[in-house]
Amino acid sequence: MTAIAFWGLTCEPETGYSQLVEQSFRLTNIAIDPKTTAKNGTRVSVSVQSGNNQFTIANLLVGSVEQCVVDLTFSEGEEISFTVVGSATVHLTGNYIMDEIPGEEDDDEDEEIISDDEDNAAGMDVFFNEDGEAVDADGNLIDISELIGDDDEDDDADIAGEDDDDDDEEAEAEALAEIQKALDKKRRVADSKKPVKKPKIEELIDDEEGTNEKAPTANEKKDTPAAVSNGDQKLSKKEKKKLQKQLREEQPKPSEKQEKSSEQLNEKQNDKKQKEKKDDSSSQKKVTKHPNGMIIEEVVEGSGPIAKVGSRVGVRYVGKLTNGKVFDSSTSGKPFEFKLGKGEVIKGWDIGVNGMKVGGARKITIPPALAYGAQGAPPDIPKNATLVFEVKLLTIK
Repeated sequence: MTAIAFWGLTCEPETGYSQLVEQSFRLTNIAIDPKTTAKNGTRVSVSVQSGNNQFTIANLLVGSVEQCVVDLTFSEGEEISFTVVGSATVHLTGNYIMDEIPGEEDDDEDEEIISDDEDNAAGMDVFFNEDGEAVDADGNLIDISELIGDDDEDDDADIAGEDDDDDDEEAEAEALAEIQKALDKKRRVADSKKPVKKPKIEELIDDEEGTNEKAPTANEKKDTPAAVSNGDQKLSKKEKKKLQKQLREEQPKPSEKQEKSSEQLNEKQNDKKQKEKKDDSSSQKKVTKHPNGMIIEEVVEGSGPIAKVGSRVGVRYVGKLTNGKVFDSSTSGKPFEFKLGKGEVIKGWDIGVNGMKVGGARKITIPPALAYGAQGAPPDIPKNATLVFEVKLLTIK
């Protein structure tokens, strides 16, 4: 599904807009006209009717919640009707959509499938024996000329009827060359895959004695069961086994001290990983972003009673501008108290403190529309200022 163009509709108050959808579109945003003369707090409801069913898709408040993000798709041929209830003009916006862009077709059926199987040009399985000769599955030798063939009976008939045609002879020669090339390639691969016989330890010992014989030293005579009088005498089977055992025993083994230190190191690394994992999980904070622009970050959840609308709450707080400048605070003495949800503080506080638990702390980011708006609160708070409060809930009455 692809977006191809902008779609929009302006709905006047208390008016319905019916239409038959000619091109599928998606509705993504509903917003109050910024030039509305409706009073702050006026409720504006937007609904859509499809068939015999009517659904409310947005409830807006002038001066506080003036837009809403939605994701609604209306299909071609559908009869719909938008209605605005309230005293404000509303803009509906989105984009036309199309399931498939014209002109994009699947051309896979028209593509020619070409086989690159050079190893079996005549439809016969070809193998190679140890001498590198071409054989079939039963081990019978294959004449390369027998592999020359065509893909269909029509081609066979054409070649049989035109033996004297120079073009056919040339094509046959090219086919023979291609087959020979494929056979050479396969023979090289077969030769490269032949296992290489690795000499055993006993054979290595015999070779060393035959090519580089020397008399054993005094120490070597002590280690062997019988002293060797000259370089021509070879080791017995028993002596070879003893020598192999000595070679294996001479391999360095980790000491108990090294094994213990390695175990301690692994334990320390595991403890460190568990500690880092615990720190990461404890440092994660729940952040809630509201459509009206409010951002509430749960710094400490708290474990006491929950603040609800109508509760009288006592808090500590620090108020800052987005540049970090502190314009107000209450960090000592009697806690600042107010009745939650009754308009005794700015709207952002009523929303941000609601649901906190005693002992909890939140960081609340409040947009201008839910704080002091375009007028600000001179001289400390400028116009259209976004405010950031760090709030800790102490009491609930």
